[in-house]
Amino acid sequence: MRKIFYIIIINILLLSAFALKVDASTNTYTRTESNLRVPNDVSTNNKANIYRTPSVDEDEKIYDFAKIISDYDEKLLFEKIEEFIDEYDMDMVVVTINKSEFGTAMSYADDFYDYNYFGKNKTRDGLLLLIDMYKREVAISTSGHAILVYDDNRIDRMLDYLETDLGYGTYYDAVDTFIENATKYAKKGIAPSNKNAYIDENGDIVYVSPFPWFMIIVISIIITVVTISILLSRHKQIKKSSTAKYYLKSINITNREDKFITTFTTSTIISSSSSGSHGSSTHRSSSGRSHGGGSRRF
Repeated sequence: MRKIFYIIIINILLLSAFALKVDASTNTYTRTESNLRVPNDVSTNNKANIYRTPSVDEDEKIYDFAKIISDYDEKLLFEKIEEFIDEYDMDMVVVTINKSEFGTAMSYADDFYDYNYFGKNKTRDGLLLLIDMYKREVAISTSGHAILVYDDNRIDRMLDYLETDLGYGTYYDAVDTFIENATKYAKKGIAPSNKNAYIDENGDIVYVSPFPWFMIIVISIIITVVTISILLSRHKQIKKSSTAKYYLKSINITNREDKFITTFTTSTIISSSSSGSHGSSTHRSSSGRSHGGGSRRF
């Protein structure tokens, strides 16, 4: 009887331990001069930012330094993040901090992404969510193909939901909603505002004019041929006469005014701060890479 009692007590303790919310932990690694632990495609000129950025295992995906997500909730979120990565071939990272590291939430998000091995494919496609509990600020940083998918419009909508959940202190809901919205837009594909853009091999967004240069030449030739044809047609309508007086009456001289009303461009590399008029605002991180995204206080 006593043995059964002990078994019951042990089972109750085990169930309690499983149900108890335990703060998730994140492993970090030491950066040294001989091994900065950064990808080869980023600049190492700004070593101060590198040393201040935690070096982590890129496979964990959730880095809860602020300890606002339980182990159980983190496991649920991690599974959803893995599904997103497998389905859309873009990386996804979630970071929380509770102390003033350096700079803005946006710059910290960019550096955390760049100075660790995040990103799919050569252009390091993916997005990162940063929740700064110290400054009460949230930031979304996009890289590579994710810049095309998440334009300024979509980023603003995602931040709207995050601001609400974070304001109520429902941190699991905030991250869960972030994954849900990121998935929704990834499913829709490239944002309409970026339909004439692509990401080059350096990770920069390039906007291409819908009228390529050869089309400009073709249109110019057509206009020239039509104009010459009209002039020749009018010239043939003048009747022959033996006096100059008749010719003067036949020729109708009018004033013509040509107005330049259309401009054409071929392509523009958006590699620094922009107004977002093309769809996605971009900026340079301390590593020299291009990022999109946005931030907001909560």
